[in-house]
Amino acid sequence: MFADILTTLKSLLPTKKSPTVPYLSSTPKPPPKPITTVADTWWERFKHPSGVHPRHAIIVCYLGRIGFVAKGIVYAVMGGLCISTAQHMGTDMDGVESPMGAFIFLGLSTIGTPLLVIMFIGLLFYSLWRFWEGGLGQGSDATRSAPSNFFRYRLSPIVSGAVYVAYLSYIGEVLSDSQEERQKAAQSSSNCFPTCWGSGDVWHRMMVGVAGCAFIIAFITQVQNGFSNRWHRDLMIHHCTFVEKYVILVLGHLGFLSRAGVFMFVAVFMFRTLTTPMAPRKDTFSDAINQIIGVHGGTVGLWFLGIGLILFGIFAASNAYYKYYPTPPPTRYAFPSKHQIRSQQPKQHHSPPNDDNQQEGTTTAPTADAQQVDKRSTNPTLPSNLEETDQQRASSPATYNSRTGIINGTTSLGAPTADTNDRIDNTMIHDAPPSPFEETRRFRWQRKRRERTSSIA
Repeated sequence: MFADILTTLKSLLPTKKSPTVPYLSSTPKPPPKPITTVADTWWERFKHPSGVHPRHAIIVCYLGRIGFVAKGIVYAVMGGLCISTAQHMGTDMDGVESPMGAFIFLGLSTIGTPLLVIMFIGLLFYSLWRFWEGGLGQGSDATRSAPSNFFRYRLSPIVSGAVYVAYLSYIGEVLSDSQEERQKAAQSSSNCFPTCWGSGDVWHRMMVGVAGCAFIIAFITQVQNGFSNRWHRDLMIHHCTFVEKYVILVLGHLGFLSRAGVFMFVAVFMFRTLTTPMAPRKDTFSDAINQIIGVHGGTVGLWFLGIGLILFGIFAASNAYYKYYPTPPPTRYAFPSKHQIRSQQPKQHHSPPNDDNQQEGTTTAPTADAQQVDKRSTNPTLPSNLEETDQQRASSPATYNSRTGIINGTTSLGAPTADTNDRIDNTMIHDAPPSPFEETRRFRWQRKRRERTSSIA
C-alpha cells in the first residue's frame, strides 16, 4: 500500500530533461567495432583463407615451375633405376630405386656436383612453393567444408614440403661426400629405419605404425587421382589440340597409379617390419620396392612400375607449362582477400549543408535514394537498375576473374548465390578460363597457326 503511494507521488514530481546536443564533426560517427581478439582473427583467416596475394603470384609461378621440373627429374631417374634392377644389368645402382638412389646416381656422373647443386635449388623452390601455398591455404574452395580444405590445401602441401626438405638434407650430405664415398653409399644401407625401429621398444614400433598409416593415406590419395578427374581443373589444357590434351591426361593418370604403387609397397614394408625381423640393405624406398622381386612375376611388375614412374616424371615436368599458378579452387569460388572485403564494405555518405540555418560541420543521414545507390555500388549481386527483372538478371552469365580467382556474382563472403549456381555452366567449372600467362600462350599459338596456314596457301 505504501509502495503504491510513493510511486504515485514520484510520478507527479516534474522531471528534468537533459538537453540534446547535436553531433558536431567533420566526419560521420563510425559504427562500433565488434570486440574480437587476435586469436579470433587468426582463426577466421584459418577457416577462410584468402590465398596468395596477387602481387606475389608471379613469384609463386616461377617457384612452382622450376620445382616441378626438378621433381620430374627425380621420378624419371627413379623409374630408370627400377628398369635397371628388373633387367639385372649388374651395375652398382641395382636395387637403389628411390629418390635417394636418384641423387646418388646423379652425383656419380662426371658432372655430378653441378647436377646436385641444380637439383638442390629446384627442390628448394618446390618445397618453398608447397609451404607458401599450404601456409596460406591457396586453392581453398568456398563451397567445400573447412576440414576438406584443410586436408587438401593445407596439410597435404605442408607434408609434401617437409618430405622434400628431408630430400634437401640428403642432397647436402651427398654434396659433402667424395666420389668414393658416394660409391660406397650406393652399395650400403644409409640408415636402419624402419627395420631396427620395428624390433625396438613400444614407442619406436608406434612411430613405424604411424608412418605406415601415413603411406596408406598417401596411397589412397594417389589412387583417387589415378581414377578421377579432380586434378584436370588445375591444368590449362582447354585450348590444346585433342591429341595434346589426352596425352597429358593419360600421362597423369598412369603416373599417379605408379606413384600409388610405390606408396603401397612402402606401407606394406612398414607393417612387415613390425611382425618379421629384417636386416636393412639399402634405404627404405629401395627395400620396399625390392620386395616385388621375390614374387612370381615380380620382374615384370618392376618393369611396369619403372615405366609408370618415368611417365609420372614427364607429367610432373610438363606441369611447369600446363599448370595454373597459383593453384585455383576446383569450382573457381575462392574466399575473398582482405582488400576485397574492404572494398565491399558500405561507405558512409556525408552530404554538405545546404540550409543556412544548419550549423556548419553537422552531418545528415543519407536519403533513401543514396542508400539504394550505396547498396548497388557495394553489393555486386544487386543489379544496377532496380527495375531489372529476375529473368533479365538470370540471363547475364557469370564470369571468372583470373586475377582474384572469384566468379562475379558471389556474395561478400565469397560463397556463390542461389541464382549464380543456376547460371553457372558445367563446362566453366570443369575447364577453367585462361590465366594471363595462358592468354599470351593462346595468342602465340593462334598466330603461328595463321602463319602456317598462310604459308601453305
